[in-house]
Amino acid sequence: MKILRMGLSIIFLSQIIACSALQPFTQPVNFTCEPKEGVSLVINGKKYNCPATVEVDRNQFLSVEGYKDGYLPYQRTISYHHNATFWLDLIGTCICLIPVIGLMTPGSYDLDETDVLVTLPAK
Repeated sequence: MKILRMGLSIIFLSQIIACSALQPFTQPVNFTCEPKEGVSLVINGKKYNCPATVEVDRNQFLSVEGYKDGYLPYQRTISYHHNATFWLDLIGTCICLIPVIGLMTPGSYDLDETDVLVTLPAK
C-alpha cells in the first residue's frame, strides 16, 4: 500500500511540476488603430500595417510605435508580470526542486495587455 501511495504521489507531482516550462514562450497581441487605415506600426523594431496580430516574447517589454502622415506619433511600452503557472511552480518548488526549472522560462510570464488600441491624434 505504501508503494502504491508513493507511486501515485510521483505521478501527481510529475503532472504539476514545471508547468511554466510547458507554456508557449510567445504570446499573440492584437493591435487595432484609430484611424482605422493607413497606420504603420513598429513593434519591437519590426514594421507592420495596422490592424495586426503579432507573436511576441512573454518575458520582454513590448515597444509599440504608430505613425501616419497628418497625425501625431504614438509611443508606448507594455510591461509583463508573473502568471498563475509561475505561482504554481513556486509552490511546487517548495515540495520538490524540479519546478524551479519552470520559474526560469518565459512561460512563467504574461504581457500586461494583449489587445492594444493605437490612437493617433490629428496634428
